[in-house]
Amino acid sequence: MRFRTSLLCFCLLLAVLLVLPISASSQISPDPQIMAEVNQIKAVENHTHVPKVVGPGEKDDDFDALPRDPLEPTEAPLMARPENPKFLEAWQKLYGYTYSDPAHFHELVAMKQQVQKEQEDNYPAWVIDKLGIEYMLANRVAMGRGLNPPRFIWVPFDDALMVPLNNHAMADTPDRKFFYQREEMLLKRYLSELNVSTMPAILDNYVAQVTTPTLERQKKAGAVRSSLSRRTCDPWISPNRRSKKHGRSSHAMSKEACRARRST
Repeated sequence: MRFRTSLLCFCLLLAVLLVLPISASSQISPDPQIMAEVNQIKAVENHTHVPKVVGPGEKDDDFDALPRDPLEPTEAPLMARPENPKFLEAWQKLYGYTYSDPAHFHELVAMKQQVQKEQEDNYPAWVIDKLGIEYMLANRVAMGRGLNPPRFIWVPFDDALMVPLNNHAMADTPDRKFFYQREEMLLKRYLSELNVSTMPAILDNYVAQVTTPTLERQKKAGAVRSSLSRRTCDPWISPNRRSKKHGRSSHAMSKEACRARRST
């Protein structure tokens, strides 16, 4: 009896294993009705550095608080290399590029410029319509032409608020020197927008006069959250520099701010 039961189980298992490849091979192509429904679902892009619309001679410097253009050149990752066939596919679907290779790039540029001219400030919305995106979160220093709510939602950079002290001792590499200079420039911009001419010397005053008003101003302008770089949360700042009132190092202050940000 036990032998028969074991034999029956073995036969059933063998039958399942033989059927599985047939079932799997018959499901290589997705169900067209299901795909039609899925393709109607609009996406939410939750992290971008989408550029604003610029006119002749204009430049968009607000697409990132810490742009990487001036850094030491490195080899582009595979997906970002021009020979990636996905670029060709995107050109064909967006601009009607009719060639099967990138040899006619000058024609592609002309096609893109023509679309931008026709769409004007609507060009960013035109692009995300083509991509099937309903809402796009824009990680930018500030919004600009063509990046209008509710389609484009602002995520401002607040790293600069976490490094109000003298950071020159930490600029020990070319990359860090550039990053800290950019953060200091952004903090000065925030102070100017608040009409604060002098950096508060006490932490409580800094929070009350700079940090809180900046966050409130950003929220009022449509920001849904703030963006903090992983670089800012690294223990870069010297523990020897102390807050005048609380005697805490700026290193500890930055770590506390990172913990608070991660808990929200």
